[in-house]
Amino acid sequence: MTMKRLVIYPYDAGFTPVVRYAGLMRPDYEIALLVSPRSWGHVGTVVYPEGEQENALTVDATFDKAAGGGYTLFVPDFEALYEGEKAILNRIIENLPAFAGVICEKRWRKENQQVLASACLGRKIPLQMTQRPDPAWLNEMTFEDSHLEEIDVPIIAVAGLWEGTDKFEVSMGLAQRLRADGYHVTQIGARDYIDMLGEHTLPAFLFRKDLDGESKILRMNRFLQKLAREEQPDVILLTLPGALQSLNMHFTGGFGVIPYLLGQAAVIDYLVVCSIFEPDYHEALEAIGQACLYRLGCGVNFYHMSNLLIDFQGTMQRRVLEASRVERPLARQIIAQRYGEDMDIPVEDCTGEKGLERLYQDVIRHLSV
Repeated sequence: MTMKRLVIYPYDAGFTPVVRYAGLMRPDYEIALLVSPRSWGHVGTVVYPEGEQENALTVDATFDKAAGGGYTLFVPDFEALYEGEKAILNRIIENLPAFAGVICEKRWRKENQQVLASACLGRKIPLQMTQRPDPAWLNEMTFEDSHLEEIDVPIIAVAGLWEGTDKFEVSMGLAQRLRADGYHVTQIGARDYIDMLGEHTLPAFLFRKDLDGESKILRMNRFLQKLAREEQPDVILLTLPGALQSLNMHFTGGFGVIPYLLGQAAVIDYLVVCSIFEPDYHEALEAIGQACLYRLGCGVNFYHMSNLLIDFQGTMQRRVLEASRVERPLARQIIAQRYGEDMDIPVEDCTGEKGLERLYQDVIRHLSV
């Protein structure tokens, strides 16, 4: 087995949860270096893997440490306008000779993808695009009727009102906490590369445009049934991809279609919804709970409130997503003040130890009834 030592570029805060849970990575992968553009504001940041303070990684601005080390470049997905994407690509191509291979989660604009592929080919550097599994047995499956098979394992789902609301970190934290108490967890993640962490990835058929919704629901039902039968877990932890709903007419987030389909494929026994940060969101959370009841077939059991703050007025006026991050300590203080423990449905920041523990205890209480 050849170890791939990964250089992550361009690193941003969205990749921090992956570094935090790097200890779960398959033995053939290791996160070795973090590199970020200076203008992104992360250079010099120290990132700590969970329980491994001595293995902290400091974000660099250059690839100097990668020279001659036989590293593999991993390009996570990132949002950038045309010029920004081009600048990232040019820097990658300039430094290609330092790497033994390139793995891309990023889906480039067509012309940029061609430039990268050509550059890798010319230097005989393997280029791999992360892909979701596409099980042949599911694609070949036909259905005489539309019945669903029962899944006799509790399903916990983690959904997000919008991207960037910590679904990945909440899912990984809850899975770790359950395993720490001896529970066998089958985890299915929304990210293409979740298999690097030894977990299952949502299969490719869910994202096919030539497959109707009914077929996707039935195939997902059989996929979950097979995992439950073969792995015999105590619980299935499922992260729903994309957003639960549109932000507005210009930012649709996929209209919540795939979360809806997954909600029809099996009964969700416990639902965590990751929301944007909003100090006075009580009425909105109540409405979100009602929407989930109709769209996913279950109510919300727990809210994780992220530190993603969206300027809705600015977003509407400029048609560009205007968002910022509230410092975590301040966000947690405000959440504790505005959403006390007397809330019918708990609201916490579950990226912190206190919030995660409250979520874990509520899951155990709910599923033990």
